Amino acid sequence: MLKLQNLTNNLMGMLLFTMLLAVLIPCHDQSANIFKTATFIAIAMLFFFHGAKMELTVLFAALSHWRLHLVIFCTTFIYFPFISILLTPLMKPILDPPFYIGFLFLCSLPSTVQSSIAFTSIARGNIAAALCSSSISSILGIFLTPLLMIFLLRNQQSVSTLMDQQSFFNLIKQLLLPFLLGLGSRRFIASWIDKHIFIIRIFDQSSVLLVVYTALSATVVEGVWHQFTWPTLAIIIFLDLIILLIALLTTFHISKLLNFCKADQITILFCGSKKSLVNGIPLANILFSPTLVGQIVLPIILFHQLQLIVCSVLAKQFARQQDH
Repeated sequence: MLKLQNLTNNLMGMLLFTMLLAVLIPCHDQSANIFKTATFIAIAMLFFFHGAKMELTVLFAALSHWRLHLVIFCTTFIYFPFISILLTPLMKPILDPPFYIGFLFLCSLPSTVQSSIAFTSIARGNIAAALCSSSISSILGIFLTPLLMIFLLRNQQSVSTLMDQQSFFNLIKQLLLPFLLGLGSRRFIASWIDKHIFIIRIFDQSSVLLVVYTALSATVVEGVWHQFTWPTLAIIIFLDLIILLIALLTTFHISKLLNFCKADQITILFCGSKKSLVNGIPLANILFSPTLVGQIVLPIILFHQLQLIVCSVLAKQFARQQDH
C-alpha cells in the first residue's frame, strides 16, 4: 500500500511537470504524428491491461452486495451529472466553452480503481466491494460516459466538440476491443500480471502522461493557451473543490441514512466520490477535437489532485477513529 501511495504522489508531480513541458516544448509537425501514434498504442495497451487485471471470481463473489453497488453506481453516473446541471448557471457565464465542457465531462466519468481501493484499505472499509464496484464502474464508463456527454451537450452550439460516428468507432477499436482481449487473455497471463502489477501501474500512469503531453501540445501549437489566465485556474480549482465536497458529503450521509455498516459506508464514500483520470484522459482524447482536449481535461487533472489530497486525509482519519 505504501508503494501505491508513493506512486500516486509521484503522478501528481509528474503531471505538473508534463503540463509544463508541453507548454515550453510542445511536439509539432512530424514529432506530433509520432506522439499521436504512440498515444494510440498506449491507450490500447492501457485498456488491455485493465481487462487482464480483472479478477472475475472476486467480482462475481462481491456482486451479491448489490445495494452498495447500486448506491455507488447512482452517485457516479446519475448524481454527479445532476451536480453539473445544477452548477451550469454558475459555470457557463464564467468559463470558456472548453472548460465548461470539461466539467460536464468530469461529472460523467467512472470512478477510479486503484485509489478507491487504496483509500478504502487505509480507512479499513470493505476492500472486496471497493474492487468490485470500481472495476464495474470502469467498464461501464466506456459506454455511459459518451452517452452522458451526448445528453449534457445536446443544446451546445459548438458541434466541433460533439462526438461523431468516427469517435464511437475509435472508442470500440481503441478501448473496448483491447479491454475484451485483455479479459480473455487473463487465464494465460494472470500469473505474469500479478507478479508485475507495480510495473503495470507505472505503465498505466506513463500512458496518462503521454496522452496529457500530446493533448496539451496540440492546444499550445494552436495558440489556445494564450487565452488562459490565472483567475481561470483559480475558478476551475474552486469549482472542482465544490463538486468534490458535495460528492463527499452526499455519499457519507446517504450511506448512513441507508443503514450501511461502517466498512460499507467507507467504501461508498471513497468509491462514490471519485472520478478516474486514467479513464478520463484516453476517453477525452478519442471523443473530442485534438485542439480542445487540453482544455477539456484540465478540470479532471486538477480534480484528481484534490481528490487524492482530501481523501488521503479522510482515510487516515477513519483509520485513527477505528484505533480508538
